[in-house]
Amino acid sequence: MAGFPMVIIANPLYDTVFKYMMEDNRVARLLIGAIIGRKILEIKCNPQERTIHIDKGLGQQLTVYRLDFTAKVQTDTGEKLLLIELQKTKYPMDIIRFRRYIGDQYRSSEVSYFDPKTNQHIPPEIVSIYLLGYRLETITAPVVQINRVIRDGATKDLIDIKDVFIDSLTHECYIVQIPYLRQRRRNEVEQILSIFDQDQQTQDHHILNVNEEDFPEEYRPIIRRLQQASAEKKVREQMVAEDEVLEDIKHFERVIAEQAAELAEKDAILAEKEKIIAELMAKLN
Repeated sequence: MAGFPMVIIANPLYDTVFKYMMEDNRVARLLIGAIIGRKILEIKCNPQERTIHIDKGLGQQLTVYRLDFTAKVQTDTGEKLLLIELQKTKYPMDIIRFRRYIGDQYRSSEVSYFDPKTNQHIPPEIVSIYLLGYRLETITAPVVQINRVIRDGATKDLIDIKDVFIDSLTHECYIVQIPYLRQRRRNEVEQILSIFDQDQQTQDHHILNVNEEDFPEEYRPIIRRLQQASAEKKVREQMVAEDEVLEDIKHFERVIAEQAAELAEKDAILAEKEKIIAELMAKLN
């Protein structure tokens, strides 16, 4: 094939690879900017980076990787400050947990900016991004965008006006369903997010094989960062450790399923015995 050759990159579905990738400020700016469709002028990863632990009764724990960013973005009327919360999980999570995490952002008073129009300090808008390693039940789009829409309550007409009160108390959201990214390249965002496409796995599922030419030139630093990750011994070792946790989980789930099947069988036998005894008692009476 003419142009760029196929290159190997570390699989960013793994937490350790994703963390390595997002630690690069330029890469974080490019990836997040592509997802939210805004030009990010500056971005900073806030110190409250968190790994949320979920006890599975295994002596080990799963994690939901969470990063909080403060970003200055370009708008039609100037610059604006955003709080961006990004969460990535490979496993289905309960909605209450996600609500609690976004609630932390609304309670936070650490970040604000001065608005000369209102002559007061106001909190920045919140944008949430969820990278899901599983499918939602009803929506098949790889990238789902949920925006705020303001309407007149009586006429239902759209109100195309920005308001600090509304912007401060509501937020936009982006959901990326990684399993639906398979071979989907309908626009630039899906091209960029194809770094998560698991159809590109090599025999070593820690590694993906991609064509750098498939990515817009502006976003190729993301590919190069993932190439670096694939060469890092520590990153590879941590991917193996994540695999071991997953195998423990699968084993645990099999044990639970077998125990549930045994209990169901015992309950069925007991119910049948009770039915026979009831029929015999009825005959005696």
